[in-house]
Amino acid sequence: MYGINTLPQYYSYSNGGYVPRQPYGLGGFLKNITKPVSKVLDKIVPNEIKPALPFITALAPLTGVFGSLASSMPAFGLTGDAAGVLQRMLLGGGLNTISQLSQEGAERRGLNPLSTIGSLVTAGLSGPTAGTFLESFRPQFGDMDLTAPGFLDTAKSSIIDAARSASQFLNEGREAPLFSKTFAKTAAIPVIEAGTETAYNVAENALNKYNTEQTALGQMGVADQSKRRDAVIHAMQLSGFGETDITSALGRLGLADGGIGYQYGGGAIGYKQGGLMDLKGHEMDFRDGGGFVPLGRKEKADDVPARLSKNEFVFTAKAVRNAGDGDIKKGAKKMYQIMKQLEARA
Repeated sequence: MYGINTLPQYYSYSNGGYVPRQPYGLGGFLKNITKPVSKVLDKIVPNEIKPALPFITALAPLTGVFGSLASSMPAFGLTGDAAGVLQRMLLGGGLNTISQLSQEGAERRGLNPLSTIGSLVTAGLSGPTAGTFLESFRPQFGDMDLTAPGFLDTAKSSIIDAARSASQFLNEGREAPLFSKTFAKTAAIPVIEAGTETAYNVAENALNKYNTEQTALGQMGVADQSKRRDAVIHAMQLSGFGETDITSALGRLGLADGGIGYQYGGGAIGYKQGGLMDLKGHEMDFRDGGGFVPLGRKEKADDVPARLSKNEFVFTAKAVRNAGDGDIKKGAKKMYQIMKQLEARA
């Protein structure tokens, strides 16, 4: 799923670089609006609450506080049932927009239109006036003279019935006690949707970070499709997501070939007891040409299996960083250059 300001990226897999497809037209215009807003929200919204915002936003329409706040929203001349639905939609959409633009990577990603539309629909249907508002449209369909023998009227009437059923379902949860089974049943759908979108954002951020790092290394970059998948899987597992969310995110990013364990022969990348990454026998192999280690939980964790050979020498992360005057990517590039120069000596 791509955001309203984002179009699919097409990658060059030969040396790790990638060429992002730039947004044009409506996407470019909206990006100019959302980008500065995202920068501001990133600074003022505490990092500690950012991960919770999608879930808070998803559950908000089921609370009494939401209804009270919605009543203070503008109705733009509407009254009665229509005004109540519009006010709830405005508040729900506004909270969803703030939540999306506050997340890491939102400056580049922009808004996800389906997430925004979903919040508008959920907020509007969850109000006490939604049912009567929807029912007010039914008589209009019966008065329409259509060439098709009642087909379109029936279809529109069915849409109203489906919307009313959804509204009734949401209102049952809204009126139920907070920790009741009814509330939990109603809350499950928006919570799952928020979790899925959060998982995808983590995956997309990991992919873009990896592509950016490899592009910065230039000819020293070693990215390919399988390594992109590895970077996404690793980041999502560190964030606590399971196989279902990882598989879904890989599919949306176009990295689903062979399943989660494609690079490592089946199964997701996990940690053995003691913290060692389980690479299913395919450890990072530096016996022929050495190389930079992009995987692992953190520096000095010693969690990345690697194949070394006699007389090889491994630098610490601190040494690599110092070689780049504090920049790990520049340090890695300089290390590669030194290695090639020394190897070229007679």
